[in-house]
Amino acid sequence: MPRRLLATYSIYSRRGELQRDADFHSTAEEDAQLEAFMARLLADPAIDLPAATVVDAGIIEGLGWACVEQNAAWGAGIYGCDAERVLAVLERASVKR
Repeated sequence: MPRRLLATYSIYSRRGELQRDADFHSTAEEDAQLEAFMARLLADPAIDLPAATVVDAGIIEGLGWACVEQNAAWGAGIYGCDAERVLAVLERASVKR
């Protein structure tokens, strides 16, 4: 089984407000919580994800972090993510012909 890891992320929306004007800034607490959630998600053998994917995660009030949706890596925007790491994800999602 290939190694699964969180490559890069950004806070797209906070409390219903788009974060473009805030340069997709996140707090250290948000970073730690998201990284812990994603580590659990990616380590779960019952979760079957493609080799390269985009997972939209968010906080459900009263429940905590959750996967909101999953999308093809090549179909998502960068939204403040580390561009070099995004390229590595796209490369993993590509098939050489």
